[in-house]
Amino acid sequence: MSYRTELLSNLPDSIFEGSDEIFAEEYINAEKDVREKMDEILTKMTSMCVKVLGVVFAKCKESNVLKSAIDLVSKKGDLAREWCIKILEEQNQPVPMLNIALLVIINVGHSKDIGAVRRYTKYPNPSIRNKALDVAAKLNKKDAEVLIIEALNDEDEKVWSNAANIIDRESSLSEESINKICLFVKTKLLQNKDITIQEAKRFAGLIRATGKLNNYINKEPLEDEIISITSDLLKGKGGLLKFIKADPNKEQLEIIYACLSALGKIGGNKSRKYLNTLPRVNSTLSKIAHETIEELDKKTV
Repeated sequence: MSYRTELLSNLPDSIFEGSDEIFAEEYINAEKDVREKMDEILTKMTSMCVKVLGVVFAKCKESNVLKSAIDLVSKKGDLAREWCIKILEEQNQPVPMLNIALLVIINVGHSKDIGAVRRYTKYPNPSIRNKALDVAAKLNKKDAEVLIIEALNDEDEKVWSNAANIIDRESSLSEESINKICLFVKTKLLQNKDITIQEAKRFAGLIRATGKLNNYINKEPLEDEIISITSDLLKGKGGLLKFIKADPNKEQLEIIYACLSALGKIGGNKSRKYLNTLPRVNSTLSKIAHETIEELDKKTV
């Protein structure tokens, strides 16, 4: 690159050097059409763009302005990443600034940046914990597993619900994580005799996730656990939930269906034999049990 070309490419930064505070104030208070013109100037900047928008993030309260600034700074790659890491590594940053740093780093971060995000999964503010989980899962699925499993026990419903949803979305999980998920579900069902449909759906998502493990060396213990959960739910004798002698309700069926789905993926002869013994108390349950047996039969052909 010639000196002249380099000079021209750095011109916006050179022009506004030392004016980041003034530029940011103008940006925050500008009308939409004016701000769009300012966006064009910021796009041509390099480090000055990140510097100006850093001031915007610190001073602005308008959500639409902040969204535009987040989108813009996320296009700055490593410059934006370095800014995020600096914010996340500094102590006593305000919650809004931490939230912005997490929103940006999810777009520009590297797998190793999970180190800067990890501690925020334990942060006092639940919205930050929630966002940190999303970032960790996006940047480094493998290292994020333990953080997500731990978040299942978060006291905030939105956080542990998000952790459950992340697990349900993942294509694969480690054997250790699968075992922890089974233990978590059994413990929660023991602790909660009456669960809502939302809770049932979360538990069901976790159970379905156990069927995603492809390289499980010994699937029999997992198969036993899922059969045990299903059996206890249906019998209600010293089991996980107290059942009346009637058709399972929608909450119970939500979990049972998930168990059958998982057995179809990881089960063997033991699952086939068990499914043939299920009581015909519900036509849909019978249909799903039959479909699961057919799925297991295909694996033995």
